[in-house]
Amino acid sequence: MMRGKREPGAPMGRTHIETFTAEQVAEIAADVERVPSANDMFVRYEDHSAAVYEASGPHPPVLPPSIRPRESSAGDGSLALKLKAAGYTRSNRKGHQRAGEGSFFALWQKRIEDEAGTRYFVNFTEHNPGFYSQTEVPHVFEAEVHFRFTNGGYSNVTHSVDRQAIEDIEDYFEEIWTHMGMGYAEGGPDYARAALAAGDVQ
Repeated sequence: MMRGKREPGAPMGRTHIETFTAEQVAEIAADVERVPSANDMFVRYEDHSAAVYEASGPHPPVLPPSIRPRESSAGDGSLALKLKAAGYTRSNRKGHQRAGEGSFFALWQKRIEDEAGTRYFVNFTEHNPGFYSQTEVPHVFEAEVHFRFTNGGYSNVTHSVDRQAIEDIEDYFEEIWTHMGMGYAEGGPDYARAALAAGDVQ
């Protein structure tokens, strides 16, 4: 492992490289009070962070997303089963993407509607990061909603799935739709006609 620091009095850009033995790295990794510094330049930063994570016990420090435990299919389809139980339907297509073409694996979708129409669709996109390397790795998910504005515009909002319950993610999107005054994806009031009738547009 190496850590870079500027020597006292050295010109900017000149760095002294400090090296550590494997024993020193293990000692640093075992220090549960230590948070990796932005000034550290580790040759294998993720290996070091993983060691810190292992040594930190049941309450790990904040770590890079790449080594955080994430809710994913992880070979047993746990999140996929939860999505199915929560009323999501699976599709092997997302736009022009088809399952098995690249890392795209599946689209899980739920329609959110009321008596006026469909407010929006909650989409969980499932990816297989091991597709290109042909290795068995946990699948990863990303939640997204395509919101429509009442004036015809739109906004795509994504939400991390790491350490998040499905219900919490759904509540987040519901808060946006309710408090930001979003329109309906399907059905709902005819906002354009209402604006014309009110004289808001010419």
